Amino acid sequence: MTRQLDDAEVRRLLRIEDLIAALRPAFVDLSAGRVVQPLRLVMELQSEHSLLFVKPVLTSGALAVKLITQVPANSSGGLPTMLATVVLMDPATG
Repeated sequence: MTRQLDDAEVRRLLRIEDLIAALRPAFVDLSAGRVVQPLRLVMELQSEHSLLFVKPVLTSGALAVKLITQVPANSSGGLPTMLATVVLMDPATG
């Protein structure tokens, strides 16, 4: 089952104190080489100067991919110029 959370729900469910506490062991694992984090992929989109960034990471407990679009022309229409989605998966079952 897939669950989608928007920005407001993430902010409601995730306290900044809990996030900071979780980041320390994550950075320790990254420094110790226990995290697989390939270089990001950057792909040009059809719109002028627009890009898609794909940033995967694998830890012992999570597989994640962050997808980011950068569309500078969005500003003229009142839209954000950068949008991101994080997909979290169980590394054992996908």
